[in-house]
Amino acid sequence: MDLARSATYAGFQGLPLKEKWNFVLLLLIGVCMILSCAGYYLLPSSQANNFPTFLLALSMMFYVALDTESIKTFDHSGLVKVLMLLLFYMATTGFWFYDGQLLQVLKLYADAFLVLLFIFSLIILLRKVENFLYLLVVTIVLAALLSALEWLYLTMTSDDIVSAVGRLRYSALAAISWGFAVILALWLTAVSATPIAKICWAIAGLFLAIAALYQEILYVQIALSVAIVSAGYLHLKASWSQKKPRVFVIGCVVVFFALSLFLSASLNEIQNDRPTIWNQSVQHLFDVPGKPLFGFGLMGDTTMSLPCEIHYAGEVCHVSHPHSLFVSTLVYGGIIGLFLLFTLLIWTTNILVSEMHQRQAQLALFILGYAIPLLLFDGDRLIDKIDIIWLLLWFPIGIALSIKPQTHGRDATLSPQ
Repeated sequence: MDLARSATYAGFQGLPLKEKWNFVLLLLIGVCMILSCAGYYLLPSSQANNFPTFLLALSMMFYVALDTESIKTFDHSGLVKVLMLLLFYMATTGFWFYDGQLLQVLKLYADAFLVLLFIFSLIILLRKVENFLYLLVVTIVLAALLSALEWLYLTMTSDDIVSAVGRLRYSALAAISWGFAVILALWLTAVSATPIAKICWAIAGLFLAIAALYQEILYVQIALSVAIVSAGYLHLKASWSQKKPRVFVIGCVVVFFALSLFLSASLNEIQNDRPTIWNQSVQHLFDVPGKPLFGFGLMGDTTMSLPCEIHYAGEVCHVSHPHSLFVSTLVYGGIIGLFLLFTLLIWTTNILVSEMHQRQAQLALFILGYAIPLLLFDGDRLIDKIDIIWLLLWFPIGIALSIKPQTHGRDATLSPQ
């Protein structure tokens, strides 16, 4: 659909009634997608952030009801089936610890359906709206910049330590979220058409990187390092014969590592409690008969009491989850859940690598290059209302599913100004 043409009064009036409804719904879906992703950085609570995602889901259901062919023509149908199976299975694990709270289990299915509609909405938008990915990424980076600037202002004007703002409730989440925006800013730097735009996005990425590194979260530094080196390698591979891109990418990598070393020099503690938490989580899972295969379920109590060897020596700390998306998936969904997650990630990566000449695929690969090492050290539930997992995991998977296979040629679907 040509939204630019349809958006004019004459163009809209000339559309058949069904096309008019499709246009209005697609416009609403696009606005809600932007508000959902950008609102993650700016809105003060999860409840406020949830509202546009609910409206997005409702609009998407009406859109599919009017145009059922829109989801029947998806490429990569095998990956879609794995995605749906993973979401359905993880929601079903709510029955493993069922104690009569049917409403809570139904909420798990509702959350899984919400995730699925978010991904399908992204696919539809990227397929039907020209340059929507560029617009969405720009909006997310600008929202992240505003949240980082607010944090900087509060830090400079307050006597107390301010770790984060809005939904970024603590320093680790702020670092993870701003690190994600760094990856997007680097992609914008690479695909922007003018030198001024490239410089602006590079500066934005640098500021966000400083904000993320200042939180002193070691595994975020590691994940950003892996992502930037990977992105640099991919970009160099695509444009090695061009001197300017080569110098730019190498410069980005050098500057980032210099910043990382400078800021990490003040670290007094390293997150070395993670292996202890993982070991206890896995040991507890395999100590209970029947649990290794299916897990404890998303309704199960996985709280552990561990010695506080790092922050509060001699005391006991209560850990609510394993602090690793992969270990958490194993604990909640067992070997079956972890197998489905690995299958989803491997399949997605294979699609993206095979279509690496397309800019959308490059962005999704950059994000996964950041997300996968990061989620080894943090993350809880795969299924929940909108949170950072939506951006780190479901967002790049949605991009992968939106990509139309091309046998040759460089992608020309993005033409940012």
